[in-house]
Amino acid sequence: MDTGKRIWRKTTLYYVVALTTVAILSIVGQILIQQSLKQQEADSQVVNVAGRQRMLSQKIVKCAMTIRYAKTSQQKEKYGEELKNARNLWYNSYRDLKNGNISKGFTPHNSEIILDKFEKIEPNFDRMLKSIDQIFLVSDTTMLDSAIKTLLLNEHSYLLGMDAIVNQYASEAKARVEWLTMVEKTLLTLTLLILALEGILIFRPIVGKIRDVIVQLDQQNGQLKELNEELNVARIAALESSRAKSAFLATMSHEIRTPMNGVIGMTSLLQNTKLNTEQQEFLSIIRSSGENLLSLINDILDFSKIEANKVELEQHPFDLYQCIEDAVDLFAENAYDKKLELISYIAAGTPRWVISDSTRIRQIIVNLLSNAIKFTSRGEVVIKVEPDLKIPEKIHFSVQDSGIGIDEESQKNLFESFVQADSSTTRKFGGTGLGLSICKSLTELLGGEIWVESEEGRGTTFHFNILIELDDKVTSDQEKRVKLLQDKHVLIVDDNAVNRQIQEKMVAEWGMIPHVYESPFNVMAYVSKLDHIEVAILDMDMPELDGLKLARLLKEWYPELPILIFSSIGDFTKDDILFATMTKPVKREALKHILICVFESESGQTEQHVIKTKSHSEELMPVDFKPMQILLVEDNPVNQKVAKAMLKRMGYDADMVGNGLEAVRAVKMKTYDIVLMDVHMPEMDGVEATSKIRSMIEEEKQPWIIALTANAMQGDKEKFLDSGMDDYISKPVRIEDLQKAFRNFEDKSTKLS
Repeated sequence: MDTGKRIWRKTTLYYVVALTTVAILSIVGQILIQQSLKQQEADSQVVNVAGRQRMLSQKIVKCAMTIRYAKTSQQKEKYGEELKNARNLWYNSYRDLKNGNISKGFTPHNSEIILDKFEKIEPNFDRMLKSIDQIFLVSDTTMLDSAIKTLLLNEHSYLLGMDAIVNQYASEAKARVEWLTMVEKTLLTLTLLILALEGILIFRPIVGKIRDVIVQLDQQNGQLKELNEELNVARIAALESSRAKSAFLATMSHEIRTPMNGVIGMTSLLQNTKLNTEQQEFLSIIRSSGENLLSLINDILDFSKIEANKVELEQHPFDLYQCIEDAVDLFAENAYDKKLELISYIAAGTPRWVISDSTRIRQIIVNLLSNAIKFTSRGEVVIKVEPDLKIPEKIHFSVQDSGIGIDEESQKNLFESFVQADSSTTRKFGGTGLGLSICKSLTELLGGEIWVESEEGRGTTFHFNILIELDDKVTSDQEKRVKLLQDKHVLIVDDNAVNRQIQEKMVAEWGMIPHVYESPFNVMAYVSKLDHIEVAILDMDMPELDGLKLARLLKEWYPELPILIFSSIGDFTKDDILFATMTKPVKREALKHILICVFESESGQTEQHVIKTKSHSEELMPVDFKPMQILLVEDNPVNQKVAKAMLKRMGYDADMVGNGLEAVRAVKMKTYDIVLMDVHMPEMDGVEATSKIRSMIEEEKQPWIIALTANAMQGDKEKFLDSGMDDYISKPVRIEDLQKAFRNFEDKSTKLS
């Protein structure tokens, strides 16, 4: 390899030297040609001027003779003027030829021969010049004849000498042209010689080397073809492996979710029955373990989809505020159980209606909140959402906790797959180490980035931002009604500094004037001076005096004062003296709505408003749906019992069959409003059964078919909907999923009617 490089460098050097030499010779040749042309032009001019001396000499003699024999003074004046002009031109030309004149193209460097010839005719020139000048000065005929005689006597010798000079000029010019021609021929010969040597010494070896390279390339091409064939075989094998992996994941998802559906579904139903304290505790552990297992399964499936680049974003308009608050709601009970303050704050200027993937945004928030609560034993967890100050098209999220923190070394690979800050973390808190890796991938898919700020023992803040589009078509009447809050005085009492700060910011953004206290005793110290307060917001759980007792004291002073209380889920407060009771965490839009209601209400206390965060038991309460005929198609006995019990809890007694064939027969015999169709069944699966129902049943009798499937892989939902199904529920089925699907059916039916 080194030898080849040396040869190539040496050949390149030879080529450059040869090319440079040819270029120099060409330039020199061009310069000589230009010089030759200029010299020939100059020589031609000199010869012409020298030859013109004969003509001028003859003209001078003619003019002198005419003046001598002129009969009138006018003739003498006319020829005298001609003689004068001829004399000056003759004199100047002679001096230019002899001494040189660069401005007129006469070289100042005459040869010795020419200078010698000029010296020989110099006496004749001087005598002729003197005789011409005498002709202008004398008027006597005798003297004029003497001057003309002298002129004639010297003219012949002068002309002979000038002829000799002209011949010498011509001879020297010819010699110069011959020399330049010889030099040009020599340069051309050298150029041709160098080109010939270049062909022999440079191009010939290069052609040989190129021939060798072509042979090598042919050999390598053959090897590459063989390698490509091997790679193609390997690619096909890899694709088969990928398909097998996807099929395996789909199968595992189905096989794991099917029994999980039974575990979670039955525990959800059982949790709403009469149980003693120990049984309720055991059941909560079972449900919590099932939910954790399902979360791990979802993490692994999400990671597999991300790794295979099969995650596709669903861009659609949605309420960003609701998306954030729904995610926060999921952790209200967990925060209460750990006695943590869970706080959400959406800054002013944050767009409410946006276009993005709400599911993926919610997934990131849920993952970060889950970690924050998991690793925090006291204090608070705060999620903040605000416009990105650097990039207007982005929204900035942060999840801050007062937990254990992360050391600087562990932060470096925190977003890598299967990585946790400490190996002891997995043993103490559980988890796969995939959550943050999934968050990073999803954030990047959403056009943003994620990063962490933390100090060990002092809490952690995770930041991420995403690109969004504004959905300007959606407007809210509440945004117009918020003007009712302008310049209204509001009392805020909360012992938690972060809660106070968030509430103060929110009400100030709506134009209200906040009066903030951290202690009920501080409020009572100034109670007589609070007559300007128009509404009060109190925290229920305060160490010195709880919110309800403070509310009663305030009512004694100000009976008409509307009072709102924030209460934890496990400590829900209801009292006739309260205008509204809200469960933590504080929701921006819910608080705004209640405050607007305060100032829209004429009586201020005639109606009590209650806004609660859902708990697991509340999810199982009956929902008011219209009577419907429902067919449940499910082959698994456990899943049959789970679905049947959930439907019964919702107020429905569904018909049930065990496979697709039976479903088709049932739909032929009876008109159903909704068919809950399992996808994987023996004899005939749900997709084929749906296709037959769609093709065999009249359009006005077509049921609303909802897919029930343990498949949760990319594209499953789209595949089922494309096959003719109307909706999709992933196992394990939760009662709220059924309620949502039934609402979708009712909404569709209402629009059609």
